[in-house]
Amino acid sequence: GADLSTSNLSRTQFQNSSFKDANLSDANLDSTEFKDSDLSRANFKRASFKYAKCNGIHAKNVNFTEVLLHFSDFTNSVMDNSNFYNAYLWKTNFKGASLKNANFNETEAGDVSFKEADLSGANFNKTRLENVNLEGSNLEKTDFRGAIVHWSNFRHAKLEGADFRKA
Repeated sequence: GADLSTSNLSRTQFQNSSFKDANLSDANLDSTEFKDSDLSRANFKRASFKYAKCNGIHAKNVNFTEVLLHFSDFTNSVMDNSNFYNAYLWKTNFKGASLKNANFNETEAGDVSFKEADLSGANFNKTRLENVNLEGSNLEKTDFRGAIVHWSNFRHAKLEGADFRKA
């Protein structure tokens, strides 16, 4: 894939674009729009996504390690098996997204919506969740061990097999 590491792509619009296997580590993607784009297996390590619009993207197996997601929108996106290890999520929307088996280990999430998202098998181990909306989401077999959860909404969530030990 393309090497766009450390690039400043802020305020850029991409439509029907492919970033498969691309390296966008340390990139500035603030106010960037990815519409109907494929980001599968891309590397966004330490990238900044402030005010990004990523509705309906295809982003399976993506590395979002240590990424900053502030005021961004990933509504109805497919992001299965993606890695958000040690990421910082603030006022970000994942409504209706598919995040099966995603890794949010040691992530900080505040005012984030996972409403009606599929998070089955996801890992929230040692994650800090504050004012997170998980209403109607699928949390079957999700790992919340050691998570810190405050003021969050689990109304109508599917919790079969979810593990909250030491949470």
